Amino acid sequence: MQRHVLTRDGATFRTEDSDFLTSVDPDFHPTDVMEDADGSLLIVDTGAWFIHGCPISRVAKPEIKGSIYRIRKVGAPAVHDPRGEGLRLAEMKPAELVRHFEDARPAVRDRVQELLVEAGEPAVEGLVREREKSASHEARGAAVWALFRIGTPDAEQGVRDALTDANFRVRVAAARAAGMARDREAVDALIKMVEKDSQPAARRQAATALGQIGDTRAVPALTSAAARAIDRFNEHSVTYALIELKTPAPLIKALGNSNPKIRQSALIALDQMDHSPLTAEQITPALSDRNKGLRTAALWVASHHPDWSGSVLSFLESRLRSPEFPAGEAEPLREVLLSFCSSADIQKLVGNLLGDAAGGAKRAVPPGHDRPLRAEGIPDALDGAHCGLLDHSAPAVRLRAMNLVRALQITGLDGQLERIAVDQLSPGELRTTALAILVRRRPGIDDMVLKFLLGRLSATTMQRRAWRRRCWEALT
Repeated sequence: MQRHVLTRDGATFRTEDSDFLTSVDPDFHPTDVMEDADGSLLIVDTGAWFIHGCPISRVAKPEIKGSIYRIRKVGAPAVHDPRGEGLRLAEMKPAELVRHFEDARPAVRDRVQELLVEAGEPAVEGLVREREKSASHEARGAAVWALFRIGTPDAEQGVRDALTDANFRVRVAAARAAGMARDREAVDALIKMVEKDSQPAARRQAATALGQIGDTRAVPALTSAAARAIDRFNEHSVTYALIELKTPAPLIKALGNSNPKIRQSALIALDQMDHSPLTAEQITPALSDRNKGLRTAALWVASHHPDWSGSVLSFLESRLRSPEFPAGEAEPLREVLLSFCSSADIQKLVGNLLGDAAGGAKRAVPPGHDRPLRAEGIPDALDGAHCGLLDHSAPAVRLRAMNLVRALQITGLDGQLERIAVDQLSPGELRTTALAILVRRRPGIDDMVLKFLLGRLSATTMQRRAWRRRCWEALT
């Protein structure tokens, strides 16, 4: 069992993770954990029942019955009547129940909330007063959720009023409730939140609510809010809300905004809308923008449109041949190349880069490229380029070329691969990869190769999973 301590971080949370309960007993199978009314934890160990239900189980152990463990903090005070049975809550009127909203016992607070929701409209006045007057933000937040669940006009107004609560946690609860209720009367207050609230979490939830409600009046505010998005969670909430609102005209205009974050959000939202009006001409300027985030977004969008290959070809060539090619752009550029791989012009460009001994090969064959191209056959330009790359002076380039040969299942290069495989001066990674390619077509290895592969399965090499896997592929 693990413990995850949540700490607010920007618009979301981060966790501090640690093991809470461990056991070396192979028959210990904890499958659930819950909090009891007194604050202690109950952990369910299903024992052999779990084994019987496990699809990988092979041995039944009916004698292992399982257990339920109770865990208490050392020195924790005893809790009297943890469920509040002595209060007779079910007999109280709503005005009396509200007074117990701040009870120290969680089970009592939960029961009070359920009874107030069941009471409906008669409970609204007391809940509104609790939200306005309570010193506890937890009690005020609980009142918001009770009002949301009651859902009458007066209750909805109580939720709207909470959008200006002094504590941002209550504002977050109110924004979420208003969004789930599709409350159009809350739009003006939510727009103010997404534009001016000092807390990132509140701005994120307000943006989400505006998207759920679907009122297009929010589009300008959401577009501007992209400039204040401090993390990916804020960015996502704003962009997704714009997608939900399906209003392309203001976003096309925003593509000319001076703020790159606004342009980035507008670009992604336009691309993800149904029947998107986005054109290749509109995306081309973003491909070469100075802002990395905008460039990466534009490459991502371009990868969804293989028919735009003509418009992005010149950019790709200039970027791939640039001496200042940023390593961080290898992945998005690779996605674009994969998307456009059926284009003859792109195939020619890649072939030329693969044959460029000045360094283009390193950029055309990014590290970790082991996904096969979805193309009918391998163009002669790429096949010939790979032939030359297998003799490249840089081992890293040769290794990447072999990974592509393996992924694309290029044939006709066995002679070069054999020379690499038996060359005792070649790095072990190269020899192992060459053998993994060869044995797929010609199973069987000689004693010298077998000795080499077994030597690669040393304690040091075993720590490297990729090379261990390739050794086993060659051996089997």
